[in-house]
Amino acid sequence: MDKSKFLVEGDNGYIIYDLTRRKLISISKIAYDVLKEIDGKSIDFIISKFGNDIIKIIDYFIAEEICFLTDSPASFPEISEDIYIENVCYSAILE
Repeated sequence: MDKSKFLVEGDNGYIIYDLTRRKLISISKIAYDVLKEIDGKSIDFIISKFGNDIIKIIDYFIAEEICFLTDSPASFPEISEDIYIENVCYSAILE
């Protein structure tokens, strides 16, 4: 998955937080599970695990720029989640 996006599991649903575009993308549990599983894996591995039907889901992810294909995944390191924020939010509701 594109390293500028984060998967978020909520109580009632799943989203992708796109840091680049500053938007939330609502996804299904199946899409969430697939994205968690395929990160950094080869296409051959993904198809062998999920079958040929997964190609439609991957095509959707690529079209929506949720993920991309690369021959050099090491060139895209993880984004550090260790950040300092001056203003602290103690509670929030996002829907």
